[in-house]
Amino acid sequence: MFSELKRKYENSAHEKADIIDYAKNLHSELMKISDLGTLMNNNFIKNVTISQNGIYIELDSDIKLYINKNDYEEVSMSCLCVGNYEAEETRMVFKILDYFKKNQNFTVLDIGANVGWYTLNIMKKYPAMKVFSFEPVPISYERLKNNLILNHLNVERLINIGLYKENGKMAGFFNGVATDEPSFRDEFFTDISLHHAAGKNVMLLGLDVLPEYRGRGLAREIVERYIKKQKERGGQRLILTCLDGKVEMYVKMG
Repeated sequence: MFSELKRKYENSAHEKADIIDYAKNLHSELMKISDLGTLMNNNFIKNVTISQNGIYIELDSDIKLYINKNDYEEVSMSCLCVGNYEAEETRMVFKILDYFKKNQNFTVLDIGANVGWYTLNIMKKYPAMKVFSFEPVPISYERLKNNLILNHLNVERLINIGLYKENGKMAGFFNGVATDEPSFRDEFFTDISLHHAAGKNVMLLGLDVLPEYRGRGLAREIVERYIKKQKERGGQRLILTCLDGKVEMYVKMG
């Protein structure tokens, strides 16, 4: 809306009437934003900030989280709408870590860190603990990294891989981009802003399994779990691009 108002003014004659019209419409939109204050009555949200890098919320725990423009199911929107995110689970994690907080050498592994809810909370509440955060999905990893930077926290222990459940070693990954676009294009590999979490179509970008874990059905299991997850969130169609030599493998997977 703001860009449309600005574009309309820039294309005008810049007469006094044009300026007044621009100011009137801009003021009207800004007043709608001012109503965000009503969402802060839950005593969980301290501030909603608009910056050049995007919109972010600040919680009463001093944690800041970006609101992603393409994802209304993200942690930050849950906090803004209902005043919390996985409240019971978060309290349970704190209760467990309280037991170990005197151990200055204690290490926490946040496996499947997503955009960083538990990583941020643990790093803020237990600064002496070492937190290693594993997030295999590139888009989520970038959001995780941006949230840590926003909170002035160390990003050196962020790891863009998944872990094998038996020994903690990375075994393989599969990722994709959700969108409402009907066809695949190369930009999906490089532009994470094209990801729309509620998109009906999923562009499958990559599947990889380490050589020592191949032949065990792991690739099929990863794909099946990924498809199941996309169906659960409302995805309707999977679109795949791959090398000619990989077509048979995907055909066997159905």
